[in-house]
Amino acid sequence: MGSDLQVKKIAWRRWQLTQDFSFRIGEVEVTVPAGEETDYASIPRAFWCLVAPDDYPEAAVPHDWLYRTGTVPRVVADAVLLSLLREQGCPRWQRWPMYLAVRAFGWHAWRQHRKREHFNPSTL
Repeated sequence: MGSDLQVKKIAWRRWQLTQDFSFRIGEVEVTVPAGEETDYASIPRAFWCLVAPDDYPEAAVPHDWLYRTGTVPRVVADAVLLSLLREQGCPRWQRWPMYLAVRAFGWHAWRQHRKREHFNPSTL
């Protein structure tokens, strides 16, 4: 994939990258910078018996970062997740439900990040 993912735990279900993490999709290489935070996968606790939030961190971290930055459309960020899950060896019976869940419910996180982008405290 790219460089090894190096994180430190900063809170319950929160980690911070301690060094840049690079990944490649086709001919494009993307780097998630050190200091970025992640919760890995936002999987409801009831489904942890099927897949735990930290089972595929090298797919979850880039997806989190793409959602946070909005550098690509949401549909592309979700396709990147699916591709990285496949590369990591995530079985089809796990990766497709994860992908379909972010397609169905990821809009909320996407919108929250876009709202923060446009927040201007000087207008208060």
